[in-house]
Amino acid sequence: MISLAILRPFGFGGWLLGLIVLLMLVGLGLRIFGFSRRRRYFKEAARGRASSPEQILARRFAAGEIDEEDYRRRLAALRNSIGPP
Repeated sequence: MISLAILRPFGFGGWLLGLIVLLMLVGLGLRIFGFSRRRRYFKEAARGRASSPEQILARRFAAGEIDEEDYRRRLAALRNSIGPP
């Protein structure tokens, strides 16, 4: 049987140790998740898969999210827009 002295760091009880371990695991999981998402994004950009605004608009039109009139209006706005100064 485990001694209760081991489960009571600094006299607070085993729940504090469990909470610290749980928070460390959650933090580690969030870091791993963030790094994997970032790596996937940069791999796609390096391969040329990063979608341009026109590609996104065409995909939305193909999926039926916007109608033809809206597609043409937005496409014209994209092509005629002036970039930042």
